[in-house]
Formats: sequence, C-alpha cells, structure tokens
Amino acid sequence: MAWIGDPMIFEGKSKEYYNPIQNLNDIVFITGTIVFYGAYCFFMAKKQMGYKVSSGRNVFIQSTLLCSINCSSALVYASMMFIKPNEYIVLFGELAWSLVHGQFLKPDRTYIQFFLVAQLYLRTTE
Repeated sequence: MAWIGDPMIFEGKSKEYYNPIQNLNDIVFITGTIVFYGAYCFFMAKKQMGYKVSSGRNVFIQSTLLCSINCSSALVYASMMFIKPNEYIVLFGELAWSLVHGQFLKPDRTYIQFFLVAQLYLRTTE
C-alpha cells in the first residue's frame, strides 16, 4: 500500500496525510544508508591501505559514487514530505534518481522532453 505525502496544495489538511510509519521508514532508510556505506568505505579503505591502484579500488570508487548519489536522491525525496523544496532541489533529486537507475545510458524520448521542458521552465522563471 502506498501512502502519498502531503501535496501541500490544501491549507490545513496536512494532518490527514501524516503517516508516522512512512516517516520512520524514511529515517531508518537514510540513516542506514549513511551508516552502512560509511562502514563499507572505512573497511574497504583500511583493507586497501598500502596497495597500488587496482581494479578493486576502481570498483570501490564507482560503488561509493553510486551509493552517495542514491543517498542524496533519497534525502531529497524524503525531505519533500516535510517542506516545499526549491525547483533546483527537485531537479537535483530527479537527476540523482535518474543517474542511479541508469536513465542516462539510453535516454528515451519522454526523458529528453522532460529535460527540455524543465530547461525552458527555468529560463522563463529567471
């Protein structure tokens, strides 16, 4: 079952959208992501200390980048439940989500149209 957060378009109805279990899930997911990726980075750096650059280190760097992009995307989308973010933050979250899910490897027509419309929107609002 999906529980949609407050769309922030109705005045005084935010309590109807409140879901403490979803909030707890978001907090646990983000905290767990930071803690486990941090521990992973610590142990991998400790294990590879003194070794030359190898394919293992390249995989470690790639996975660290992917995990940090995933965590930043989760932070943006979880924060959207509580505050109305700036459109640049929303675009950053969309970009991070797309990077994690490989949309830039083979962008389709809908995705290209989204970024063209977003770019046009940002130019007209300035």
